[in-house]
Amino acid sequence: MRHAHELARKLPGKEVFSVGDLEGDIYEVLQECAGLGQEEDRPAHLLVRANLNRLVDSLSPCGKSEADEPALACNMIVAWRLQYLVHMGRKCPELPASSVFAEEEWRAALAIDRRAADPQKLAEPSLGELIRIIARFGGHLGRKNDAPPGAQCVWTGLARVRDFAIAIEVCRKDS
Repeated sequence: MRHAHELARKLPGKEVFSVGDLEGDIYEVLQECAGLGQEEDRPAHLLVRANLNRLVDSLSPCGKSEADEPALACNMIVAWRLQYLVHMGRKCPELPASSVFAEEEWRAALAIDRRAADPQKLAEPSLGELIRIIARFGGHLGRKNDAPPGAQCVWTGLARVRDFAIAIEVCRKDS
């Protein structure tokens, strides 16, 4: 947590989160946060992940069987990436798109959005611009008073961008 606070102080105006894994000792982290004093002395956020029924052997969480766990884990990873993209698109829109997207992804999205014949000639967009483009592919209208794109339209848009990237790659191999 100390490192997250130091990083947050070096990056004023940006949100920094500290996330612990399953072996993280939350008690020590909370003690450290309590020792920092007022909220302005704690510039980073702490994200606590919990799992219910850890000690119950006869029941798995949510009534699911162990066979469902890999699919559930995969869905959690997808949901995390979507939420991360939505959050970064709102909080750090000036970042380059390559900070979270593969070059094939952002080039495919731009080529379709701008109807460009050669995706290689396109300049890299900012992350905020690319998230808005992807969200439009997912159904976000982007009107003046609309809320920023959410996870649902970004998810749908990302599926379409992946299809666009595959199609562009196939066309490039055929020519």
